[in-house]
Amino acid sequence: MAVADLDDWYVFVNLAREPRFAPWKPDSVYDLVDRLRRRLAGQVPGGWTPHWFRHSHATALLLSGVPMHVVSRRLGHTDVQTTMNTYANPRELHQTGENPQVTRSERGPTGSPSSYNLAA
Repeated sequence: MAVADLDDWYVFVNLAREPRFAPWKPDSVYDLVDRLRRRLAGQVPGGWTPHWFRHSHATALLLSGVPMHVVSRRLGHTDVQTTMNTYANPRELHQTGENPQVTRSERGPTGSPSSYNLAA
């Protein structure tokens, strides 16, 4: 099933029963990620959480050159200063080559910014 605008769609939706495509409750998402973290022990950071995805996404956007105010709006921050305080340092460190935790993924299909691995 295609959706009109993926930016306005939920990541975790109900596919198993009605109401189809309804968003999951936050506890269900955290339970899923906890199960995956246990199953993938040693392959994902110990602090891997749904919120980690949010930080990784925001950092990847900034590293790819998306303007801070656009990332701020996408994250739902009411003040761009919140975004700057949280995400400006990884961007600056990467640009100066001082952040060893931001590396390109060997598995990224094109080496695009979406294929960054961000260590915890």
